[in-house]
This record gives sequence, structure tokens and C-alpha cells, in this order.
Amino acid sequence: RYLDQGTADPHNDGVMIRQRALNLTPDEARELNEALKATLAPYLGRPLEGPRQRQMVTLFSLPVVEPPMPD
Repeated sequence: RYLDQGTADPHNDGVMIRQRALNLTPDEARELNEALKATLAPYLGRPLEGPRQRQMVTLFSLPVVEPPMPD
């Protein structure tokens, strides 16, 4: 929908896509999850009024299953 509107300007609209591979222990992965929740918490529940526009934020984390090393 965003790109189909004909006036999309990803740079000026603040569109971003980031993907990084992180080497984490299970405890570090849980710590990262908690840190992300804490970072987003102050922005949740703000009313959609005035100059605010809804921003879709999607975060996901999953373990990468590496293929077995050959013998």
C-alpha cells in the first residue's frame, strides 16, 4: 500500500530496513529481547493525533540453523 500510493518517499518518510546477524547465547538473546521491549515501551499507546502518523514496526528474531559440517 505504501509504495502503491504514488507519493512514497522512503528517505524522507523515515522508512528503514535493517538486518544483522548476531552471535548470541540464549541468555544474550533473552537480554536483547528485553532491551528491545524496553526501548519500544515509551512509544506504545500514544494517541494518533496532530502530526503523528502510524508507523509499522516489525521485529523478529530466530535462530539460524547451520548445515552440518562435512566430515
